[in-house]
Amino acid sequence: DEVGGHFGVVPPSMTRPEVLAQMFKTASDIIAIIMRIVPAYPLPSRTLRAFTIAAANLFVCTDLVDVLYSQTSPACIAAQELRQACVFSIRALAEFSGALQDGKSNAHVVLHTLLELGVRSDLHEPAHHLLQVFYLVDHLLPTPDTESPVAWGLSILPSVLRELWTFCRALDTESKAHFVRRLVALDKGLVGLGEWILQEELKELSRCLHRLQEPNFEPHNHL
Repeated sequence: DEVGGHFGVVPPSMTRPEVLAQMFKTASDIIAIIMRIVPAYPLPSRTLRAFTIAAANLFVCTDLVDVLYSQTSPACIAAQELRQACVFSIRALAEFSGALQDGKSNAHVVLHTLLELGVRSDLHEPAHHLLQVFYLVDHLLPTPDTESPVAWGLSILPSVLRELWTFCRALDTESKAHFVRRLVALDKGLVGLGEWILQEELKELSRCLHRLQEPNFEPHNHL
């Protein structure tokens, strides 16, 4: 929350790079401590969700540092280290085996949380927030040639179809195309994610065309 206060839609006055660097280093240390403790004391579902949201918000903030400060400044260097810590922690938590108390896996909770967070920006500029969460999701999903302890295509992705569709719809065209390719590669034709997304796109297009044909249609009410 303290870091996020410096990178909101209406940020405060410029903070000294040394101060931000210390905040980023502290956040990295906290993440490192949590990741050392988690194997012995797994996070419950609610705490895992809260951690995922916090790590994702930190990830968004670290990208903004490059715009505000020099690449060689202490703030930028510390931000890049924190950025990598966020990616590592999210991936490591998702790969922990065993079901949570509600029967869901860590991977399900992490992915579901990120997909919902991407389309809900409380503090950051919405378009930038969505794109950064998309990058984090892209880091989370393994490449097809990478062995992963999580059965993404068989169990995780089919359990969050609606969230995937809502997230996918909000992306820009280039990011959406990349995201769909990743999903299709992970699915390997077993579930038919690519076909399902295409069908949903066509349904949405058909709905929009029908709305345009309505006699009382007012474009400014449907932007």
